[in-house]
Amino acid sequence: EDGVAAGEAAAEGAHIGAFTSGAPGLDYPGYGDDGGEEAAAMGYDENGMALGAEGYYYDGQEVAFDFPDEETFLTPQLWSATAEPAPGLEAESAEAGAPPGLDGTVAGLRVEGRRILWDVCTGLTDPRVSLMAVPKGECLESPPFWIAGTELRLAFYPVGTALSGDTDCSAELLCEDKAKLKFELFMNGRSGGRKVLLGKRFSCDFRKPVSLTSPDADAECVVAVGVQVHENFLYAGFF
Repeated sequence: EDGVAAGEAAAEGAHIGAFTSGAPGLDYPGYGDDGGEEAAAMGYDENGMALGAEGYYYDGQEVAFDFPDEETFLTPQLWSATAEPAPGLEAESAEAGAPPGLDGTVAGLRVEGRRILWDVCTGLTDPRVSLMAVPKGECLESPPFWIAGTELRLAFYPVGTALSGDTDCSAELLCEDKAKLKFELFMNGRSGGRKVLLGKRFSCDFRKPVSLTSPDADAECVVAVGVQVHENFLYAGFF
Protein backbone atom coordinates (compact mmCIF):
# COMPACT_ATOMS: atom_id res chain seq x y z
CA GLU A 1 0.00 0.00 0.00
CA ASP A 2 2.84 2.36 0.80
CA GLY A 3 4.34 1.68 -2.61
CA VAL A 4 1.03 2.42 -4.38
CA ALA A 5 0.57 5.65 -2.41
CA ALA A 6 4.10 6.74 -3.28
CA GLY A 7 3.44 6.03 -6.96
CA GLU A 8 0.24 8.05 -6.92
CA ALA A 9 2.02 10.95 -5.20
CA ALA A 10 4.77 10.90 -7.82
CA ALA A 11 2.20 10.92 -10.64
CA GLU A 12 0.38 13.83 -9.00
CA GLY A 13 3.66 15.75 -8.75
CA ALA A 14 4.40 15.06 -12.42
CA HIS A 15 1.03 16.52 -13.48
CA ILE A 16 1.54 19.62 -11.35
CA GLY A 17 5.06 19.96 -12.74
CA ALA A 18 3.59 19.85 -16.25
CA PHE A 19 1.34 22.78 -15.38
CA THR A 20 4.22 24.93 -14.19
CA SER A 21 6.44 24.02 -17.16
CA GLY A 22 4.22 25.93 -19.56
CA ALA A 23 4.26 23.08 -22.11
CA PRO A 24 1.33 23.57 -24.56
CA GLY A 25 -1.01 20.85 -25.73
CA LEU A 26 -1.36 18.96 -22.45
CA ASP A 27 -4.77 17.54 -21.56
CA TYR A 28 -3.90 17.29 -17.85
CA PRO A 29 -4.73 13.58 -17.33
CA GLY A 30 -6.03 12.74 -13.90
CA TYR A 31 -7.98 15.99 -13.42
CA GLY A 32 -11.34 15.06 -14.88
CA ASP A 33 -12.84 15.36 -18.36
CA ASP A 34 -12.11 19.07 -18.61
CA GLY A 35 -8.43 19.49 -17.79
CA GLY A 36 -8.64 23.23 -18.47
CA GLU A 37 -11.21 23.84 -15.73
CA GLU A 38 -9.24 21.69 -13.32
CA ALA A 39 -6.04 23.57 -14.17
CA ALA A 40 -7.72 26.95 -13.64
CA ALA A 41 -9.03 25.76 -10.29
CA MET A 42 -5.46 24.97 -9.28
CA GLY A 43 -4.21 28.40 -10.36
CA TYR A 44 -2.93 27.65 -13.87
CA ASP A 45 -4.21 28.41 -17.38
CA GLU A 46 -4.57 25.96 -20.29
CA ASN A 47 -0.86 26.41 -21.15
CA GLY A 48 0.32 25.73 -17.62
CA MET A 49 1.04 29.37 -16.75
CA ALA A 50 0.48 30.56 -13.18
CA LEU A 51 -2.58 32.76 -12.71
CA GLY A 52 -2.94 35.64 -10.28
CA ALA A 53 -5.78 36.11 -7.82
CA GLU A 54 -7.82 38.03 -10.40
CA GLY A 55 -7.19 35.63 -13.28
CA TYR A 56 -4.24 37.49 -14.79
CA TYR A 57 -0.66 36.28 -15.06
CA TYR A 58 1.18 36.60 -11.78
CA ASP A 59 2.85 40.00 -11.34
CA GLY A 60 2.13 41.11 -14.91
CA GLN A 61 3.73 38.10 -16.56
CA GLU A 62 1.88 38.87 -19.79
CA VAL A 63 4.80 41.18 -20.61
CA ALA A 64 6.87 38.10 -21.49
CA PHE A 65 4.68 37.45 -24.54
CA ASP A 66 6.11 40.61 -26.15
CA PHE A 67 9.51 38.91 -26.46
CA PRO A 68 10.25 36.16 -29.01
CA ASP A 69 12.78 34.30 -26.87
CA GLU A 70 14.62 34.32 -23.56
CA GLU A 71 17.73 35.94 -25.05
CA THR A 72 15.71 38.99 -26.09
CA PHE A 73 13.81 39.00 -22.79
CA LEU A 74 17.08 39.18 -20.82
CA THR A 75 18.68 41.82 -23.07
CA PRO A 76 18.70 45.31 -21.47
CA GLN A 77 16.61 48.01 -23.11
CA LEU A 78 17.07 51.71 -22.48
CA TRP A 79 14.28 54.13 -21.70
CA SER A 80 13.65 57.48 -23.32
CA ALA A 81 10.85 59.96 -22.71
CA THR A 82 10.33 60.30 -26.46
CA ALA A 83 10.34 56.62 -27.47
CA GLU A 84 7.43 54.19 -27.56
CA PRO A 85 6.23 53.03 -24.10
CA ALA A 86 7.86 49.90 -22.78
CA PRO A 87 5.78 46.69 -23.09
CA GLY A 88 3.02 46.55 -20.51
CA LEU A 89 3.76 50.04 -19.16
CA GLU A 90 1.48 52.19 -21.36
CA ALA A 91 -1.09 52.84 -18.60
CA GLU A 92 1.51 53.43 -15.91
CA SER A 93 3.42 55.78 -18.22
CA ALA A 94 0.32 57.83 -18.93
CA GLU A 95 -0.35 58.20 -15.19
CA ALA A 96 3.25 59.32 -14.63
CA GLY A 97 2.87 62.11 -17.18
CA ALA A 98 6.13 61.45 -19.07
CA PRO A 99 5.88 58.15 -20.96
CA PRO A 100 9.04 56.07 -20.63
CA GLY A 101 9.89 54.21 -23.80
CA LEU A 102 12.51 51.88 -25.21
CA ASP A 103 15.33 53.60 -27.05
CA GLY A 104 18.93 52.93 -28.03
CA THR A 105 20.61 55.90 -26.38
CA VAL A 106 20.45 57.27 -22.84
CA ALA A 107 23.24 59.47 -21.45
CA GLY A 108 25.70 57.42 -19.44
CA LEU A 109 24.14 54.04 -20.26
CA ARG A 110 25.26 51.59 -22.92
CA VAL A 111 24.30 48.02 -23.74
CA GLU A 112 26.89 45.38 -24.58
CA GLY A 113 25.21 42.09 -25.40
CA ARG A 114 23.13 41.13 -22.35
CA ARG A 115 25.06 43.47 -20.05
CA ILE A 116 24.24 47.11 -19.39
CA LEU A 117 26.99 49.51 -18.31
CA TRP A 118 26.65 52.86 -16.58
CA ASP A 119 29.50 55.32 -17.03
CA VAL A 120 29.19 57.04 -13.65
CA CYS A 121 31.47 59.97 -14.55
CA THR A 122 29.29 61.07 -17.48
CA GLY A 123 28.07 64.62 -16.94
CA LEU A 124 30.28 65.34 -13.90
CA THR A 125 32.47 68.45 -14.22
CA ASP A 126 35.26 67.11 -12.02
CA PRO A 127 34.39 63.41 -11.59
CA ARG A 128 37.10 62.43 -9.11
CA VAL A 129 36.49 65.36 -6.77
CA SER A 130 32.70 65.11 -7.10
CA LEU A 131 32.59 61.37 -6.39
CA MET A 132 35.01 61.36 -3.47
CA ALA A 133 33.01 64.19 -1.86
CA VAL A 134 29.95 61.93 -1.58
CA PRO A 135 29.55 60.89 2.09
CA LYS A 136 29.85 57.24 3.09
CA GLY A 137 26.51 55.48 2.76
CA GLU A 138 25.24 57.85 0.04
CA CYS A 139 25.09 57.13 -3.66
CA LEU A 140 24.47 58.30 -7.21
CA GLU A 141 21.78 56.53 -9.26
CA SER A 142 21.65 55.76 -12.97
CA PRO A 143 18.73 56.48 -15.27
CA PRO A 144 16.16 53.63 -15.32
CA PHE A 145 16.33 50.75 -17.77
CA TRP A 146 14.36 47.60 -18.50
CA ILE A 147 15.50 43.97 -18.21
CA ALA A 148 13.47 40.76 -17.97
CA GLY A 149 10.14 42.45 -17.32
CA THR A 150 11.54 44.64 -14.53
CA GLU A 151 12.35 48.34 -14.16
CA LEU A 152 15.86 48.64 -12.75
CA ARG A 153 18.51 51.20 -11.84
CA LEU A 154 22.15 50.98 -10.82
CA ALA A 155 23.58 52.86 -7.84
CA PHE A 156 27.20 53.69 -7.05
CA TYR A 157 28.52 54.42 -3.55
CA PRO A 158 31.96 56.04 -4.12
CA VAL A 159 32.99 55.56 -0.47
CA GLY A 160 30.92 52.45 0.08
CA THR A 161 27.87 51.64 2.17
CA ALA A 162 27.81 51.92 5.95
CA LEU A 163 29.34 48.42 6.25
CA SER A 164 32.00 48.73 3.51
CA GLY A 165 35.74 48.73 4.21
CA ASP A 166 37.84 51.88 3.93
CA THR A 167 39.32 50.84 0.57
CA ASP A 168 35.99 49.75 -0.92
CA CYS A 169 33.23 51.30 -2.98
CA SER A 170 29.85 49.67 -3.61
CA ALA A 171 27.57 48.96 -6.56
CA GLU A 172 23.89 48.28 -6.08
CA LEU A 173 21.00 46.97 -8.14
CA LEU A 174 17.69 48.75 -7.47
CA CYS A 175 14.24 47.51 -8.48
CA GLU A 176 11.12 49.65 -8.71
CA ASP A 177 9.06 46.74 -7.36
CA LYS A 178 9.98 43.59 -5.46
CA ALA A 179 11.71 41.13 -7.74
CA LYS A 180 13.30 37.68 -7.78
CA LEU A 181 16.36 37.91 -9.99
CA LYS A 182 19.57 35.97 -10.54
CA PHE A 183 22.08 38.61 -11.60
CA GLU A 184 25.72 39.71 -11.66
CA LEU A 185 27.16 43.16 -10.84
CA PHE A 186 30.35 44.50 -12.43
CA MET A 187 32.80 47.28 -11.61
CA ASN A 188 35.11 48.27 -14.49
CA GLY A 189 34.70 44.78 -15.92
CA ARG A 190 35.30 42.93 -12.66
CA SER A 191 32.47 40.63 -11.60
CA GLY A 192 31.08 40.49 -8.08
CA GLY A 193 29.81 36.95 -8.74
CA ARG A 194 26.30 35.74 -9.35
CA LYS A 195 23.77 36.81 -6.73
CA VAL A 196 20.06 36.38 -6.07
CA LEU A 197 17.88 39.38 -5.34
CA LEU A 198 14.70 38.78 -3.34
CA GLY A 199 13.29 42.25 -2.83
CA LYS A 200 14.09 45.72 -4.10
CA ARG A 201 17.86 46.16 -3.70
CA PHE A 202 21.14 44.30 -3.45
CA SER A 203 24.61 45.82 -3.04
CA CYS A 204 28.07 44.41 -3.58
CA ASP A 205 31.46 45.79 -2.46
CA PHE A 206 34.41 46.28 -4.82
CA ARG A 207 37.87 47.74 -4.41
CA LYS A 208 37.82 51.42 -5.38
CA PRO A 209 38.90 51.87 -9.03
CA VAL A 210 42.50 53.04 -9.32
CA SER A 211 41.41 56.02 -11.41
CA LEU A 212 39.17 57.16 -8.55
CA THR A 213 41.99 57.28 -6.00
CA SER A 214 44.86 58.27 -8.30
CA PRO A 215 46.97 61.22 -7.08
CA ASP A 216 47.44 62.27 -10.72
CA ALA A 217 44.97 65.12 -11.18
CA ASP A 218 45.15 64.77 -14.97
CA ALA A 219 44.37 61.05 -15.02
CA GLU A 220 41.03 60.14 -16.54
CA CYS A 221 38.42 59.00 -14.00
CA VAL A 222 36.80 55.79 -15.26
CA VAL A 223 34.00 54.18 -13.25
CA ALA A 224 31.73 51.79 -15.12
CA VAL A 225 29.11 49.92 -13.09
CA GLY A 226 27.32 47.12 -14.91
CA VAL A 227 24.75 44.40 -14.44
CA GLN A 228 23.68 41.29 -16.27
CA VAL A 229 20.43 39.54 -15.36
CA HIS A 230 20.59 35.78 -15.82
CA GLU A 231 17.03 34.87 -14.78
CA ASN A 232 13.80 36.35 -13.50
CA PHE A 233 12.26 33.63 -11.33
CA LEU A 234 8.78 35.19 -11.64
CA TYR A 235 8.81 34.27 -15.35
CA ALA A 236 10.04 30.69 -15.02
CA GLY A 237 8.50 28.43 -17.65
CA PHE A 238 7.83 31.01 -20.35
CA PHE A 239 10.76 30.13 -22.59
